[in-house]
Amino acid sequence: MIRSISRAIAFCFLSNMVCAVEAGSDAILGTWSGLDKSTVAKQLSLVVLTIEAGDASASSGITQGPATIPDRVGSRRRGAVTDTRVTVFNKQPIRGTIVSTIVPQHAQTEAVTTSYPINGEYNSNTGVLRYWRMNEGRRFGLDMVAIFNEEATAMAVVATKTPILPFVFHRGSEVRPSLKALADLDPLSPMSQSSNRVSDVEIRARKTDARTEHQRQLKELTAQIQASVRARTKNRTAQLRAQKKKLIRDFAAQRSAQSSTTAPSSPGVICPSHIVAWVQELERNGASLQSIGELPGLFRPAVFSRHFGKAFADFTPADLNKLQQAMQGPCAHDGGVVANSNIRLPLSYTLNGRPGNSVTEVGIAGIATELIAAWHVRVSAQYLNNDNLEEIEALQNQLQPFISVLWPQERNSARNQMAARQNELRAAKVAARFDEIEARLKSGDGWAVDELHILSKWGGLYDGIDDETVKEFGARMRKLTHDGIVEHLDIVLAQIRAAKDPRQKMDISYLWYGGAAYALRKLAPHTPTRALKEFWPKFGAERELAYRALKPEFITEIDAIKHRPASMSYGHDFKILIDAKYSPTFREIEAYRLTKQTKLEDLEFVARVGEGPHDPDYPGAILLNAIYRNDLKQIKAEDILMHKAFIKQMEAYSDNQVFRMASLLSGSGGSRAEAQWWVEQEIRKSSMINPILGFFAASYQSLYPGCMEADAVTFKKTSGMESVVRNGYGAEISSVSTVKTQNFTINRRHVEAFQKLNGDVSTPESLGVFARLHGDGIPLDMQAVLKLVNDALVGLRQAMSSNACDSDIIRKLDQNMLAIYNAKNR
Repeated sequence: MIRSISRAIAFCFLSNMVCAVEAGSDAILGTWSGLDKSTVAKQLSLVVLTIEAGDASASSGITQGPATIPDRVGSRRRGAVTDTRVTVFNKQPIRGTIVSTIVPQHAQTEAVTTSYPINGEYNSNTGVLRYWRMNEGRRFGLDMVAIFNEEATAMAVVATKTPILPFVFHRGSEVRPSLKALADLDPLSPMSQSSNRVSDVEIRARKTDARTEHQRQLKELTAQIQASVRARTKNRTAQLRAQKKKLIRDFAAQRSAQSSTTAPSSPGVICPSHIVAWVQELERNGASLQSIGELPGLFRPAVFSRHFGKAFADFTPADLNKLQQAMQGPCAHDGGVVANSNIRLPLSYTLNGRPGNSVTEVGIAGIATELIAAWHVRVSAQYLNNDNLEEIEALQNQLQPFISVLWPQERNSARNQMAARQNELRAAKVAARFDEIEARLKSGDGWAVDELHILSKWGGLYDGIDDETVKEFGARMRKLTHDGIVEHLDIVLAQIRAAKDPRQKMDISYLWYGGAAYALRKLAPHTPTRALKEFWPKFGAERELAYRALKPEFITEIDAIKHRPASMSYGHDFKILIDAKYSPTFREIEAYRLTKQTKLEDLEFVARVGEGPHDPDYPGAILLNAIYRNDLKQIKAEDILMHKAFIKQMEAYSDNQVFRMASLLSGSGGSRAEAQWWVEQEIRKSSMINPILGFFAASYQSLYPGCMEADAVTFKKTSGMESVVRNGYGAEISSVSTVKTQNFTINRRHVEAFQKLNGDVSTPESLGVFARLHGDGIPLDMQAVLKLVNDALVGLRQAMSSNACDSDIIRKLDQNMLAIYNAKNR
């Protein structure tokens, strides 16, 4: 046991945790017993609670080991936010059983016992136990939270949501004598009313006399006010009206303060002073004498014994009988503090055993409240000295159910202390961020400008910080975005100028620009315009010096580039947006790079055209030569470019209903991911050979009528379109239907492919119309695909027009197109 407690304390110390020095998890295991009403509504029960170590792998809803929460003010480096996480809880699962026996209200009533399992968790850092009732693996019932005394011999239990008085469990299977003593007080029957009271007749007579005198004075003042109004003496009228208001107010206060009795007729009917002082503990601890919700606080052992010489749990039936007589006699009828308070009646009901909270429940609640108060003092001493804001905020939620049962003065003190500490830590955290950013600005770190911009836009940056401190931070933010930026720009310029090596000059300016440029544009309304206008030309001049010195190296590197993608990406690690504005040398280098890129593109194009009857200037030479060579590899490469372009365009509609419809068509049950996969597979089945073969088969009849096969097949394709004209209200004015019929005579060798293409024939004209209609909305890579196919159709028509059907070129194109089509569509 000692070893486990030592381990828990050592863990708290090493991890800077919020750790009240509570018993370790092993110390809470075992059997506990007590009286409470949480298991069966409105019936007092003897409860035996058994706690065992839980299984972390079981599905109990508990995650064993430290839990973490994010640091809300993370740090940003090079555009990436690093999320610092701190350990807050060390939850350890527990399980157990509760055996509940209803306390019989009558001697002849038989006790009823029920038993059910519980699951829960113990936070060894705060010493808080949470458990709930289980039934066949399902959770139901109340959520209970408990804390322990320093010796781990008693626990105080609070319901988190249901208004049940806190209660106490003690270690062991037997109820403690103090709780038994309280239970023994409950069977007492309500006491009869005391005879030491003023008669009802006298009470009514005194009330009547007071009312008559009030009415007389009120009538006299009213007459004086009327006379003063007629005499037009404004000051006198105002004074009389004030007197009238005071008379009415005093009489109302007197009536509310009076009880049902008059002043005592003899010293024997005065409420005992120690009872008055006991009830006045409410006011001394921040509550009101009219607040019945603070009743259990009066039965805290320290409070009760201060006025009665012993704790309420040590009261005997005779002691309780004497207190009842006083509460029902002089304390109810002497017109004093107790008699005039709202607390007297519920207090009398409790002592009398009337329906509601019994003396046992209230007495136990007093013991539990005192345990919680002592525990809270121990925990407060820990978290108020803790420097971790997240731990305090997380702990606040755990403390809430316990704080709510304390005296108002204790609650307010706890909340004020926590709020003050949170304010202090939040302010310190924000101040540390400002210090860090300011130091990095002075070091010339461009990303510090970016962080300053983020900080200025952080909506919850000042949450929980007092207004005065927020004003100070606002002034500091304005100073940093103005004076701080001016100083930062001077420092950066000096660092760049100090760099003698041009590569170093280039690197320093490039890295700074990447962190600061965007943020400076966003901060522009709050930064000195003149300083920025003067800075950029000087910054650009330093970049020009570096470019001028490095131009030979850059030219050599560009000359060494072998492939077009490398020429396109060259300079990404040193070029910045403003180079074109301030550096003539950069413009020369960039022009040289573009020239090299154009040359590589030409070489790449010639390589794609390859061998064949058509030179690179011929329309569609890439595809037509590949077909002529029967080059499946080249066709596949061109198809891949098409597939990528279409899939990329398809991703733009990922939030559209396109995929929902596609999922229904593909039978994937509405899954967008499965529908997207299905559409992508269909795209990858497509090939540029399809529209080319379709055009060739359909054009053959008109360009080579004498070469058609004897058994050629004729296809008829009908398409319709309806144009509707509506007025501004949506009503149809007219409609025109257009039906178009096309006849295609197809050679027998092309029939199978033509049927699979469903008679859809693309022409240079149709693709050109599509491109013109949608040109602005078609991505560049897809435009390149359309142009490639369109050029192939133009070139094919040109080849068919200038070559006979039995020429070598037409014969090879015909044979190879069918071969490639069949290979792609097997």
